[in-house]
Amino acid sequence: MKAIGYTRCSTNEQADSGLGLDSQAERIRAYATMRSLDLVELITDAGVSGGKPLASRDGGLRLLDALKSKRAEGVVMLKLDRMFRNAGDCLTTVERWEKAGVALHVVDLGGNAIDTTSAAGRFMLVVLAGAA
Repeated sequence: MKAIGYTRCSTNEQADSGLGLDSQAERIRAYATMRSLDLVELITDAGVSGGKPLASRDGGLRLLDALKSKRAEGVVMLKLDRMFRNAGDCLTTVERWEKAGVALHVVDLGGNAIDTTSAAGRFMLVVLAGAA
């Protein structure tokens, strides 16, 4: 499965220092290797709030365009709040992806991962979206 990794940090200071972005990317790459995912691109939104809808972020828009053009069948992120802080945005976006055959992989949820290709993964996403 081809996948796109997504990283985000919220403050310009974090973006300028690289705080967190390298670590997120490293763990996404490791997860992709472990799951035999072909990581075709890594998209970063640096200095952007997670409360901003995904489609209104530069990197988020690039991600959505890449998925629309079928460049990947999966998205990998470190934590759910790196992509979504709004439950409605999360659930609407992921439902659209599911209908298009795109899987979401969330690498770190307290030591566990979520993969929306399974019923348990979809259930956990719904539960955790409210908390993100």
